[in-house]
Amino acid sequence: MIRRFTFISTGYLLLQFLLIALYSCNEDKTNKCKVVESITLSLIDNGGLNQKSVQNNTVYAKALLIRANVKQSVDICSKSEVSSFVNAAYASYKKNEYKRSFYLTSTHVYADHDFDSKHPAGSDIKDLFVVKGDDYYLMSAPDDTSLLFTFSVKNIYNIDGYSSRDTSLMASTNPLKLKK
Repeated sequence: MIRRFTFISTGYLLLQFLLIALYSCNEDKTNKCKVVESITLSLIDNGGLNQKSVQNNTVYAKALLIRANVKQSVDICSKSEVSSFVNAAYASYKKNEYKRSFYLTSTHVYADHDFDSKHPAGSDIKDLFVVKGDDYYLMSAPDDTSLLFTFSVKNIYNIDGYSSRDTSLMASTNPLKLKK
């Protein structure tokens, strides 16, 4: 009786181990990466209780929120392939060399007019913003509020950690009147 129970238990455990090993060798071993495709900007009035789109291209400067909408897609960055069985229970995998991973390394904000005496047109004015994720909150008003400002955001992404493989995406807002 004990011998029969031991034989059945051992067979059952061996069958489970074999099924798990075979399943792990046959499942899709595709690793997916996010690929950055484009960036667009939304102008948001952050001055009230609820955020809303900027109306009539006019907003109080300190209520301006520029939201970067980064379009990403999922792409295959590597795929494991079953190459052989070892001891009938283990599978060894060979990774493809293809891999794309994008990392945001820096971001810049520009205005098409002189913002103030320290920030002439075309200079980086990111220091005038508080950046939280993809949101850029303007913290000061320009010296000349009679101008229509166009803001541009430039994100620089690094591919796979190689400095020679940087790529940048840039987007601009519609002209905007900032009030004090």
